[in-house]
Amino acid sequence: MISICIPAYKDNPNPLVKSLLDQNKNLNAVKEILIYDDASPVPIELEMDHDLVSITRGEKNLNNFFARRYLAQLAQSDYVLFMDADLLPAQEDFLQQYHQLIPTTYDIIHSTISYETSPPAQDGMLRWKYGREREMRTATRPDNNYELFVSACFMVKKDLFLARTSATFPDTRYGSDIFLSALWRRAGLQLFLMDNPVIHLGLEDNQSFLNKSLKAIETTVANERAGLIPENHRPVQRAYLRLKSYGLTIPFLGLISRCKAFMWRNLVSKKPKLLYLDLLKLHHYAQLKR
Repeated sequence: MISICIPAYKDNPNPLVKSLLDQNKNLNAVKEILIYDDASPVPIELEMDHDLVSITRGEKNLNNFFARRYLAQLAQSDYVLFMDADLLPAQEDFLQQYHQLIPTTYDIIHSTISYETSPPAQDGMLRWKYGREREMRTATRPDNNYELFVSACFMVKKDLFLARTSATFPDTRYGSDIFLSALWRRAGLQLFLMDNPVIHLGLEDNQSFLNKSLKAIETTVANERAGLIPENHRPVQRAYLRLKSYGLTIPFLGLISRCKAFMWRNLVSKKPKLLYLDLLKLHHYAQLKR
């Protein structure tokens, strides 16, 4: 059986919980659904009373990494399925697909991410476009492609997760995918990307997503300095190394500094260009590295 663990901060987990319970009625695959409210400003309330569902509320906002470890320690099953609170299974056999892989020779099984086809209002356009163009993938290259790992939905053996994450406790409010994928790669874990999508419903506003993206860059640099990830693990790191090898770091910083305001205005508009987001992230990374 599976323990489903849902870390939540501000997001409403009730649609996800209802969908999971509906799928489990005839399957009986779920041991428990554990929710951790990471000190949301307005406490998260459950809309149903069910024996399988429980919620724990933190007194102080910590981070997603802490929430996952805390939930894994509570879990009673050998396998833990971590799901972000703002997801919804895209298929009626979502749980069945995970359940039928137990036991498995893979260490990590993770889902593809999907987004709604209709564009949102302007204030959510950047997150929606980024998700559609950068995160939506098919499972055509499923095995051990660490750069495709997204921590929004993945199943792992409880003991393996706790053992592999016990030595480090980074600040991963932003950028946890980067840290975890590097951890899996360094440990040589076997990953399987399953074409069993979840729909990402929670779209941050443009400004929040921009700030979050830059904060993730700061997490990347902090994890580098702590020796938790290599300096060539992510595309932004490799782009910086190329700039540096050609002696173009200072000219690049100067050019982007002059265009920064224009790029920022575009990214909060109706038609954001993701190239500008890439350049701003690389600019921020290069500044931090210097």
